[in-house]
Amino acid sequence: MPTQAGGSLYTNWQNVDPVQGVAQWETFLGQELPQVMESSAAGLHTNGKRAIGGLSMGAGGAVRTSALNPGVFDATFGLSGCYTTLDSMSRKFTEIAVEWTGAELDNVWGPYGSPEWHRHDLSVDPSGLKKTKLYLFNATGSVRPLDLERFADSRELYEIPGMVVMERATLNSTRRLEASLKQHGITDNVTVVYQDGGIHDWPMFADALPGAWENVRSALY
Repeated sequence: MPTQAGGSLYTNWQNVDPVQGVAQWETFLGQELPQVMESSAAGLHTNGKRAIGGLSMGAGGAVRTSALNPGVFDATFGLSGCYTTLDSMSRKFTEIAVEWTGAELDNVWGPYGSPEWHRHDLSVDPSGLKKTKLYLFNATGSVRPLDLERFADSRELYEIPGMVVMERATLNSTRRLEASLKQHGITDNVTVVYQDGGIHDWPMFADALPGAWENVRSALY
C-alpha cells in the first residue's frame, strides 16, 4: 500500500472532502494501477500474478480492495487491520482514523449504517476473498517487555495506552472477519495468526511482515 494518504482508509469516498479531496483509492489500487504496472510501457516484465497487502489502516484498505475486486489479486495480507465497520469498536476505529486528519466521516461512505458502510464491513459478505490466498495477523494488545524496551529508546511511554486500544480494536475486527470466513466456508485459502502480546506500533509490524510474505509468496511464483 502507499505510504501516504493518512486518514483516507484507502477507499472510494462518496463525497468530495475539504481535506481528502476526491479520494478514489479503491479504484486506483484495484483497477487502474494494475493496468499501468502491467502495460508494456512500464517495462516491468510481470508474470501476471498480483498481490496486495498492508498494515494498520493499510491492512484494511488492502483486504477491502481485494474483496471488492474479486479475482484481481492472487494473494492478500493484512497486519493488524480493521476490516469491519458496523460494530461499535470498528466504527470508533474508523472515526478516529478519518477525523484525526480533519476530514469528515460522513464523506467516506455516507451516514453510518448506509449501504456503503455495510458493503465495506467484510464480515457481512467475505465472498470476494474466496479466490485469493489470504493471510491475516493480529496481536492481542497486551504490553510485552520488548514493547517497553523499544519505547524507552525512542518514544514516550504515555503513547502506549492508545496503541493497546488500537491493537485490541483490530483484534476484535480480525476475529469477526475470521468467524465470517468460516461461516461462509472460506477456509482453505486462509491463514490467521494471533500473537500473544504486542501493541499497535511499527516495530511489531516489521516483525510480522516476513511471516506474511512467506505465506503469500507461493501464490505469486
